[in-house]
This record gives sequence, C-alpha cells and structure tokens, in this order.
Amino acid sequence: MSYRDDFLQAFQNRAKFVPADQARVCYQDLAGFGLEQAHQNSRDFHEFTHHFLKSWLFYRGEPESACHNVSSSALIAAISQANFVEEEVSLTIGDVAFMGEWMYKVNSESLQNIIKEGRVYGKTLDCHVWLTYRSNHVFDLSVLYNLNKRRWYSLKAEEDPVIYWNDQSEVTKWELEYKPLLVDNDFFFRVDGMGPEDPLGKIWLNRP
Repeated sequence: MSYRDDFLQAFQNRAKFVPADQARVCYQDLAGFGLEQAHQNSRDFHEFTHHFLKSWLFYRGEPESACHNVSSSALIAAISQANFVEEEVSLTIGDVAFMGEWMYKVNSESLQNIIKEGRVYGKTLDCHVWLTYRSNHVFDLSVLYNLNKRRWYSLKAEEDPVIYWNDQSEVTKWELEYKPLLVDNDFFFRVDGMGPEDPLGKIWLNRP
C-alpha cells in the first residue's frame, strides 16, 4: 500500500479511537487529492513550515520530544493565519521508522490507551505526530531533532530540519518510513494542553 492508502485508512479508522467525535472533514475531501493535486501549492506549505519552525525554535527551543505540540501548533497556525484549509492539512498520528527501525513501536491498542489516559499537561507520548498535506505528503517538523537526541543521526547546522517526504522521494525513502494510524486534528487537546480552561483549546475545539 502507498502512504496515501495508509493515510486514508487511518482516517477511516478514526471511529475506533474517538467514536463520539465527528470529523470536520469528510473522506471524499481527502481522497480527492491525487498526487499531482497534492504537489500543487506544496512548496507554499513547505515554506510556511520553515517560517513556523524558525519561530518555534526561537521561542521554544528544539522540539526533540514535542512532536504532538509542534505539529498541532503548526496546523492551527496554517489554518488560522496562513489561509490553508482543514481539508488540506491533517494532524497524523502513528509511527516512523529510521533505517528500518520503528521509533515508538506504537499500535492501535497502545494508541487507544494514550487517548483513554486523557489530558496531561506536557505529556510525553509513545507515538509520533506529523502533518500530512493533501493526503500525500509528510511534513515532519520534529523527527530529525528526536533522532539527533537519540544519537541515531547527527543533525547538521546547515541541514533542512523539516522533512518533506512522500512515497516517490528517493532521497529519504530508504531512511524514513511513516505508518499512520489515526488522522485527528484535535489530537493534541485530547492528550495534552492546559485542561478545560485552556483558552487556545477552547477556540480551536469550538471552531466553525
């Protein structure tokens, strides 16, 4: 199966993880993006992620173990400030492998347990979170920092820290592999955040 197929399956599996919550986008919207359509404006989104991550690094430091936080924050900024729409950008939860080694060993059961635990401020998760653009392209703002922290990889100062990945990327295909299990743009506020009085959470969860 392609990444796109896995991503769409993860969206369909959403009811298994959050059965009481209705997605704000529909399957047809996500399935409508073919690879050629996904390439359209992907450079604009790549540029946005660079600007966002630069700001994050200045104010918050390296997101070594904060993949769910930095990815969710980038998603919210993309939609609320940069004129991207929710059908285009999806918070994606699952696992990532580097050189064939899965980093979190997460599966459906362990991910369900993470969600059942509920909101814990500053929570460290045994799963990986990234952004999927138009159902085909991975934009990962944190994995290189995590690999660097684990000493699996040496991140160079001049290196692009944003991973832009898809099935046809020969440069990174052999190094990284992504396995989406859940597509859920509200995931951060299910497992982290500052509780029910979190002002950003209130705004995001009550968006039109």
